[in-house]
Amino acid sequence: KKVADSEMEVAFEIPKNTIWEYSRPEWNYIAIGSFASMIKGFIMPGIAVFFSKMIATWYNPDTKELMDEALLWSIGLYAGGFLSLICESTQKGLFELVGERLTTRLRSDLFRAMLRQDITWFENEDNDVAKLSSRLSSDVKLVRLVTGQALASTIETCSCLAAGLVISFIASWQMCLVMFAMVPLLGLAE
Repeated sequence: KKVADSEMEVAFEIPKNTIWEYSRPEWNYIAIGSFASMIKGFIMPGIAVFFSKMIATWYNPDTKELMDEALLWSIGLYAGGFLSLICESTQKGLFELVGERLTTRLRSDLFRAMLRQDITWFENEDNDVAKLSSRLSSDVKLVRLVTGQALASTIETCSCLAAGLVISFIASWQMCLVMFAMVPLLGLAE
């Protein structure tokens, strides 16, 4: 018997605030991971500033001064790379920990809820063993996307954008405004 696509897929709409409330025990990990994501977003624009300063030192005619400044900016680039490693490790580790704990808690509660059901509930073809196992294994993993790396990427992107805007306004506010005027044209080009 053929089943229509609308009958096959049953989507459950769960509010995100419910998921956030469910991950409340790990809020301290989420806060630290979010801070690491924010710092990581600031790193790339910072490295760009260090790199531009390093290129500017190559035009210094004094060799001794050039070597000292090049060493200073090189150390800054290495420090930025090391800080990026620390922030990336912290961000990924903490958000994976939060995701795993949330997934474990959801699976446990879902399994307990299944065991409390009346026997007639299991006779329904939507509640056969294969579908229930699928819910426990794969459907629960989809919930962790809300509190996992998607949040980290959003925070990192926003902080990178903010740092880039601040740097561009400080460097040349006129050029920054001209580039802002080009953004809608770039959006239309795609």
